[in-house]
Amino acid sequence: MDKQQNSEVIYVHPFTPMPEPIIIPISVPALINRLPFKIHGYFSDEITREIAINTKIIILDIHWYFSLFGASEFVKEIKKINTDVIFIAGGITSTLFADILTNKFGIDYIIRGDAEGVLPLLVKSLLNNKKGINNVPNLTGKNNFKTEWTYSLNQNEFDENNYYDIDFFPSLKKQVYNRHKINNENASTIFPFLVPFRGCPIDCINCAGNFTEQQRLFKRSYLVRSAAKVNEDLNLLNNTNNYSFVWCMHDFITLLPIEYAKQALSIKTNLNINYEFASFPEIEEISLLFSAFKGGNIYFSMDNMHTTSEI
Repeated sequence: MDKQQNSEVIYVHPFTPMPEPIIIPISVPALINRLPFKIHGYFSDEITREIAINTKIIILDIHWYFSLFGASEFVKEIKKINTDVIFIAGGITSTLFADILTNKFGIDYIIRGDAEGVLPLLVKSLLNNKKGINNVPNLTGKNNFKTEWTYSLNQNEFDENNYYDIDFFPSLKKQVYNRHKINNENASTIFPFLVPFRGCPIDCINCAGNFTEQQRLFKRSYLVRSAAKVNEDLNLLNNTNNYSFVWCMHDFITLLPIEYAKQALSIKTNLNINYEFASFPEIEEISLLFSAFKGGNIYFSMDNMHTTSEI
């Protein structure tokens, strides 16, 4: 059954000084696609006065520090137009600064940690006059409101995530498709991305993806998406004529057993690949990329294990 459209709830990507305006957090489509109804996605500069007045809930990503200024300015401007609008934010930066974002930025609710199992419950509660909101986990809100942090993403939910349906965000979709038409070899880090990990199997001290930080930020270790699901995702992207390349910044080839990569890459695509190795690959491992993709760019770390050396 097709989902019904709900115009009272929208998703907004705030301005960031990223090199590409169309770079959004990888998990945003997966989260939005978990809602029980369709919503519309916008860039912050697309929000008109009419949209702001008629919106009840705005879902906002604050995943990177880059988002902080744009998000804070956007919240202030929208609150001038519609004092009743409810802001929900999530992401790593939101989790780290949850109290500041609610008490000083005016954001109504922060989802701490993983949001897949939380966002649909929170939106449902808010549309129902906050009924049952005390039972929605992982929340920080205004006036020191907090609920227990009991939810973390699990393996089955990770495999179920839909990272590639961006129909909800028409302007993003249009710009992404245009970029793939004009730049199909030396592409910037834009959608789509292969997603084999949530977190990372190595423990680089300077990365929030390391498994120690994952315990602190998400109350779980890193997760590995099944190789069969990665293969299914790659088939989907290959059969979508609007994509000419795919990014993979999570090195499953050298960091996981070789059988994982063999299963995930058991397809010959018409796509270019942009792949970042975290450690030095063997010839067999590089050959897997050559067999699965028609070309692209391969990036090698100067460090033996992705910035983990002491020198």
